[in-house]
Amino acid sequence: MPDTTTITDKSLQALLDTVQTFIGILSTDGSLSYCNRRPLVLANLKSEDVYGKYFWNCPWFERNPETQTLIQNAVARAAAGETINCEFQMTLMEKAVWVNFTLQPVILDISGRVTLVNNTPLLANAMHRDDVVGRPLWDCA
Repeated sequence: MPDTTTITDKSLQALLDTVQTFIGILSTDGSLSYCNRRPLVLANLKSEDVYGKYFWNCPWFERNPETQTLIQNAVARAAAGETINCEFQMTLMEKAVWVNFTLQPVILDISGRVTLVNNTPLLANAMHRDDVVGRPLWDCA
C-alpha cells in the first residue's frame, strides 16, 4: 500500500491552483516566493512578474501607497510572530476589490525556520462594498 501522507510538490501545486482564493508564501523579509494561479490569472500576470519581489511592490498593490505600507507593516509584524488579519482593497482585473487579508508565520521545520503564509479571499460582493463607504481603505486587527 502506498504512503498516503507523502505529497509531492506537483500534487500540492495542483491542489493550491484549484483554490479560489489568493495563497502566497513569503520570506520573513516580505519577498514572494510562491502564489497560486488564481491571483495571477485575475491580474493577467505571470509568476515571473511577482516572484522575488517584495509583496507590497507586486502589481496587485502598486496603485495604493497606503495599502503598500499596510502590507509592509503586516509583514514585519508577522515575521515577529503575530497573525495579521485586515480588510483592504487590491487590484484585480483592473478594478479595486475588497479582500480579507490574513498573514501568519509558519514554522517550517525543527530548526525553527519561519515562512509567512498569506491567505486572501475576495469578500462577498467585493466590487460593491456599500458597508465600507466612509471607512478607510483598510482596517487591521
